[in-house]
Amino acid sequence: MIATRTRSKFSFQKGKRCFLLAFATAVSWIFLMQSNAAVLVADAAATSDATSPDTTDQAAPGYAKKQLDLGVIDLTSKNFGTTVAFGDGNVWLIEFYTPTCSHCVSFASTYQSIAKAIHSSTPDEKIRVARVNCSEEKALMTRFGVTAFPSFFLVTGWEVYKFEGSRTATILMDYARGGYKKKNPIPFINSPMGPMGLLQGTLVFVGTRAMGLLEDMHERFGISPIVSGVIISIVGVFCGMISIVLLTVLSTPKSSEKID
Repeated sequence: MIATRTRSKFSFQKGKRCFLLAFATAVSWIFLMQSNAAVLVADAAATSDATSPDTTDQAAPGYAKKQLDLGVIDLTSKNFGTTVAFGDGNVWLIEFYTPTCSHCVSFASTYQSIAKAIHSSTPDEKIRVARVNCSEEKALMTRFGVTAFPSFFLVTGWEVYKFEGSRTATILMDYARGGYKKKNPIPFINSPMGPMGLLQGTLVFVGTRAMGLLEDMHERFGISPIVSGVIISIVGVFCGMISIVLLTVLSTPKSSEKID
């Protein structure tokens, strides 16, 4: 009885410590995501200050607010997680296109007019019109399972809808303004915002941040990308070893916790 009670106490304390370690890891990850969002906001503010307010036809999300409201927002693997997946509750109409697709090129002006019509509407209408260049963003294209161009998806929170109607301005705008609610979303297990989609997005995010770190080390200290990669790998291995040691220490019973 004493041995069983001691083992139960040990298991409880072990589970508690593992939970605390997992919680600390989650908090660290949230802090990392918030830091990335702050960097994007700072870059957007800097670009906004350096841009003339009279030019309103640009499409990049880092431009001045007037430009952002009227133009199509360009999404990349670097800004997707903080813009859409961890956004502010907006409904996102996203076009996946390639510059070499003739249908995409012919529809470009229509899609620009959709963005201007929606982004210049009332502030209460939280709809954003965006696009992904699949010739450069293979990871996002794979994550959404895009096989034809142009393809349109609507993302609202954790739900993702694939647009399968006629490609006209009126139909797309009606779809973004509530028509999607009459359709069924992609099943969560297969959704780009589901477990596998989020895992893929996390891996891409970490990869892009690592590449940015390599470029930053090269620009600031003149270190070659190969040497930078070796340094980052050593740091990663060291952090992994520290995590294993900490987990082992936290999981080891104290001397007073005897198991008979």
